[in-house]
Amino acid sequence: MAKTLDGKKVNVDLIIRELKHNGRYNIVQLIILSLNMLSQPANILSILFIGMKPDFQCRAYDNSTILPIEIQELMSSSSNNNATWLEYSQCSVNVMSSNGPTNSTILSLPCTNGYIYERPKSNSFISEWDLVCGKRAFGALSQTILVIGMTVGAFVIPYFADRCGRRPIIIFCQAAIWVCSFAVVFIPSLVPFLVLRFFIGCFEQGYSIPTATLALEIFPTERRAFISMIRGVNWSLSCLVLGMSGYLMRSYNWRYFALLVSFTATVFIIDFLFLKESLRWLFVNNRLDRAKEIIRHATKMNKIEFDPIWHKHVEIAGEECVRCDILNDKTTTIPLMSSNNDKDSELDKSSSINSLFTIEPPPITIENTTEYNVTPEEPLSSKDNPSSLTLFTDPALRSIMLIQIYCWAINSMSYYGIYLAVTSLSGNKYFNFLVTAACELVTMSSVWKAFMWFGRKKALIGYLLIGSLSQFAAIFINLYIDKNSKYIFLEIVASTLGMFGVSGAFSAIWGYLPELIPTNYRNSAVGFSSCAARVGSAVSPFTLLVVSIIPWVPPAVFSGGLFLAGVLVLLLPETRGRQMPQCIDDVRAWSCKKKSEDQ
Repeated sequence: MAKTLDGKKVNVDLIIRELKHNGRYNIVQLIILSLNMLSQPANILSILFIGMKPDFQCRAYDNSTILPIEIQELMSSSSNNNATWLEYSQCSVNVMSSNGPTNSTILSLPCTNGYIYERPKSNSFISEWDLVCGKRAFGALSQTILVIGMTVGAFVIPYFADRCGRRPIIIFCQAAIWVCSFAVVFIPSLVPFLVLRFFIGCFEQGYSIPTATLALEIFPTERRAFISMIRGVNWSLSCLVLGMSGYLMRSYNWRYFALLVSFTATVFIIDFLFLKESLRWLFVNNRLDRAKEIIRHATKMNKIEFDPIWHKHVEIAGEECVRCDILNDKTTTIPLMSSNNDKDSELDKSSSINSLFTIEPPPITIENTTEYNVTPEEPLSSKDNPSSLTLFTDPALRSIMLIQIYCWAINSMSYYGIYLAVTSLSGNKYFNFLVTAACELVTMSSVWKAFMWFGRKKALIGYLLIGSLSQFAAIFINLYIDKNSKYIFLEIVASTLGMFGVSGAFSAIWGYLPELIPTNYRNSAVGFSSCAARVGSAVSPFTLLVVSIIPWVPPAVFSGGLFLAGVLVLLLPETRGRQMPQCIDDVRAWSCKKKSEDQ
């Protein structure tokens, strides 16, 4: 029987372990991906520094300016007994008149002479383009446009990362980010600024989702919890660097800070030179020549031999798969993951044909055909060129996606809702930003140990419940504790615990979802979920308006939503100790095993 190589039958985890996953190759790749993550908070949160709202008031009229006709007429008609003068507020010029002991406003006009700012006008694009008073909505619009761009990017671009590979999409989007963010430095007005903000948001999702996915795919099962923690730590460290940079450059032109932000995207040059494609993606798409080249490069960097690895894990494991029907017509397969007890071993025997060879298979020889009925593998179908819609049409994937989409949406809404409440506290804005980032750093560091001790599912549920219970406590704090009470500090405690829970859940979701989805659908799944998160983050600013009317409503929504998310996560399979699924059949096998265990 002719033997062919099928990359889908290759256990990539075994190859990565043989390559020394803690060797120079993987460490270099992880450092490059961490540099890519640096530009993510820089582009999303830079608006806090380049668009800082300044203190201002109407510019006073002087000898070089002409008073409006309405003011001239009032000033000329005033009598000695009825003095008239001008008062300048933030958004209006008021003509004041004294009639005995009382003063009254007889006319109010907008600031026709412009504005005067407490700090240099070039410190913020808000002050440079006078986006205050009647135009203040345009300042907030810039961030809304960014979120819209992120939603579009998360919906569209990850599909191409699944079709064309992770590496080319990361490089293209980072290069596009650099072009757009560098162009921001030179734009003269608001409209092109908003256009560039849209594309920055679009391409930001285009590289951040494949970057997170690739970081998980280059490491074996036992290291994925650590990589999930690294992603969260990278975000927090980047926020700290961003906050310190904003503080140090607070007296400079905002365009200089925008120029600094653009430099973070120049990592695309390093990507082009040194970043390698995901071996998992290459094998599942049968790009064996490129996979062989990368493995050869990795063995050279890690100073190990290439031939034994390729022969043992590719040439043998990737040979044409056969089903051996033994005399009693029972199909013998090799499970996706080995088990130490008989129950798990029996359940694992139901694993799909695509999850074979997790352990080294026994050799199959021609003599076996006289004793077993040998049936060739079924022809490949359209699943080799899958559509993103399969995530919602296939029952096994649909349930996972619907739960994850809800979790991402409620978690994002709660995260930014609590974040706005915490950072809006009185005090120095730079200090508040740095403190919040430092708290997140502690939270992200805990995700690794939580994954190791409790598994993905239990850890995520734990973080969601912490967030839910803290917001449930916030309801009673808002109802029964007066703002001037000495116990009002409990509100800060509840908000801090809420931030701990939702930020930990956010990091856990980023690490958990890719482990549930097959390779050729992984980026699209994260993209759809990220779209839901963008919707949640777009809704969160309105919670501040609700707080001013009914203070306990937002905490109640957050608490109930997070609790429901924790209940829904119970329906998902645990991924600790499992290799990432290569195909849909692997996910179906997990579902069958979970149902059998429940019974």
